[in-house]
Amino acid sequence: MKTRSFLMLAGVCILALFGTSCRLPEKKAEALPGLIIVNVLDKILYEDCHIDPSKLAIPGKNVVSLNISMDDLEEYAKKNWDKENTHLVVYCANYMCTASAESAKMLKDLGFKNVWAYEGGTAEWKHKGYAVVGACTKGYLNQFEKPEGHEVPADVPSITAEELKEKIEKFDS
Repeated sequence: MKTRSFLMLAGVCILALFGTSCRLPEKKAEALPGLIIVNVLDKILYEDCHIDPSKLAIPGKNVVSLNISMDDLEEYAKKNWDKENTHLVVYCANYMCTASAESAKMLKDLGFKNVWAYEGGTAEWKHKGYAVVGACTKGYLNQFEKPEGHEVPADVPSITAEELKEKIEKFDS
């Protein structure tokens, strides 16, 4: 397959010798992921421990996990995601971290239609025994319980660990 592509490219470029332009064939656009699980913590915390959807997702489903800081999220979202069709779940450390709700609200305000905040974050996910990646050594992971009276602001859709797990397992936009 690589040989055929190289020969085709070589043939196209040989035409350049005869006054025809030489350009690489355009790369076919890749399909956008349908479910994106975004960790908005600092990179060092993400690398230590984050949700691993690959252990739950059905092969062939478009489910990915990303680390994008809150500072970069708005610009990244505008450039890379479809407001109508991309499903976004934003999470951070645990219930004490407000970054997931703030990020989900920002994405909703930008016009993204399918956005949820997973407030339990990495700590609750790991505590429930769901798949994670990393050594998982940071202290915040021990704070996994939902504080009494904790509520997500009314204008921020939220998702539980069980709902997120099911969404990953059966995702179909």
